[in-house]
Amino acid sequence: MKKFIKNIVLFFSVYLALSGGLKLITPYYVNNHWLAPKFHYIKEAKQNPNTVFLGSSRIYRHVIPSLYDSLVQNANSFNLGAPSTFSPQTYYLLENIIHDKQFDSLKYCFIELTGVDSISGHLLHQPQANYWLSPEYFMFSMSAIIGNPYLSYRSRALISKNYTLSFLDNILNLGHYKDIILKRKAYFRLSNTKNKGFLSLDDVLKNATSQEVKEKFMERKMSIEQNPELLNKRAKAILSAHQLKQKKINQVHLKKINELIDKCQSENVQLIFVLLPKYYSLEAISLISAIPKENVIDLSNPAEYPEFYTKKYSFDIGHLNYKGARRLTRTLAIKFNEIKNE
Repeated sequence: MKKFIKNIVLFFSVYLALSGGLKLITPYYVNNHWLAPKFHYIKEAKQNPNTVFLGSSRIYRHVIPSLYDSLVQNANSFNLGAPSTFSPQTYYLLENIIHDKQFDSLKYCFIELTGVDSISGHLLHQPQANYWLSPEYFMFSMSAIIGNPYLSYRSRALISKNYTLSFLDNILNLGHYKDIILKRKAYFRLSNTKNKGFLSLDDVLKNATSQEVKEKFMERKMSIEQNPELLNKRAKAILSAHQLKQKKINQVHLKKINELIDKCQSENVQLIFVLLPKYYSLEAISLISAIPKENVIDLSNPAEYPEFYTKKYSFDIGHLNYKGARRLTRTLAIKFNEIKNE
């Protein structure tokens, strides 16, 4: 029995040592298969952007670098948005980017402001949902969840459970080898380079070669065509959150935000948190007023930007179409020029 236990301990020790070694020699972004091609392209094409946009599909589908560059003097930007890429994952990416040599020219970083939300069921045990969960980020995530004044005790327990499972997945490298070794080259070939990382949902639908994919995105598009009241309900919910007189601040999250601002400033990078339309989060909306004005842009308030909640500019309930993306990019450029650090 002692020999058996000894062998088990030895096996896991060797396994963890090899896993740790593998992580040290692989890029920090490789397990996000949406982002890996973009990072690879920036390196191979020597893009050397001075501005990047980090966030979820709301960044990926809504911010057009070529248009932004035409509106902001000396801008050379790249869209690093990817589906299901929220904070704290974006914070992990940011802390690596500002020390990455291929971003030596970086001066401005826009990062989508989100709450520390739950890891969705379909993402649980997927490498993209856990590769970034170092002990430091696990501790931050757990503290931010506990410190979220808008979550019930039950919600905190359920969200904490998913983060704990994901942290263990990362420590054990479960599923990571497949992405790191087998799919790495395939992911790099998927790079969308034509539009500097941007791809609208209209183009996805238009150019879909799979009937299954086409039907999936058509269903999303038709959902608001058949029931436009969905957009009104989303707008009303977000407006109500903005109109709360007494907003509660997640102090753990705010502390992390201020730390990131300071770290970027020490690297001569201006960090701007952007709250985008159609995203409902009491935590994120409440944080807006607590972030320094030169480090935040709020484009989510339906009272100020009602157009982003209309059918004309929407692809589905949570995303803008190409016309909406152009309008949002123009608005973002205008707001940035008001707070830009020279």
